[in-house]
Amino acid sequence: MWQDEVPGPVEGSFQEKIAFQEGILSQLPSSAETLTMHADATYLLARYHWLTGENEHAAELLRRELDHLHLPQLSDIAATFLNGLAIISYDRGNYDEALELLEKAVQSNPADPTLWANLGVVQHGLGKSGQAVQTVRKTIKAKPRSSWLWYILGYIHFSLGKLDLALEAFQESMRLNADNFWASHAVFVCQTQIENSNKPLNETQLLGSTTPGSNLTHEICVEVLSGNKAVALDKLRLALSSGGVTLVSLKRDPALAMIFDVATMEFLL
Repeated sequence: MWQDEVPGPVEGSFQEKIAFQEGILSQLPSSAETLTMHADATYLLARYHWLTGENEHAAELLRRELDHLHLPQLSDIAATFLNGLAIISYDRGNYDEALELLEKAVQSNPADPTLWANLGVVQHGLGKSGQAVQTVRKTIKAKPRSSWLWYILGYIHFSLGKLDLALEAFQESMRLNADNFWASHAVFVCQTQIENSNKPLNETQLLGSTTPGSNLTHEICVEVLSGNKAVALDKLRLALSSGGVTLVSLKRDPALAMIFDVATMEFLL
């Protein structure tokens, strides 16, 4: 489940960014004129806490600010906060609560395709996979050139074991945005599993693999698909400790999530 169009590691120390946002909030006067600015700063602060794994703190910040976003002209902002709370509920495995929050979010801002896409992911988590695919496909019709929406459709097909449909969606995601390295890894995994071959693709065949995080993910995928799971786990631990791969990225990358079982993931985290 995703909130950002192109998730990825944030440059600089999270603690520094948290302190910076707290400083901004402390200087903002409490008034109607600064309500939007306060909401924006609070949302960013909550996001940094979420990225560091402090879900409870992030949720409390979002809930507290949401209480002040009841005016009709603030409905779009309120929808973003509801979406953030839904993501945290999803992370906790509380899919029913996430669904309720997202249904409220799409009522507040039905024009936002990200909300509908996340709704589809939650529906999938609740076992309503057919409904989830319909929701995401409907969203794609409204925004057909969104690389990220095609990626989410691929994720749902991939997790259902429909590799051919997943591959088509991931390839379309890459066609629309060659820099979406998550899609390139997912294409790699799909192709390898479909061909039932342990022969890894070379680096030149992986489009968009330009960042340290993307190269690490590629190496881990290659090791697992080549039968070297122990080596892959060592590389994954190193990537997590060095910051090359974040916990949030790990949970949301289907190329990794699908090739590591739940027990392994819990052991690593």
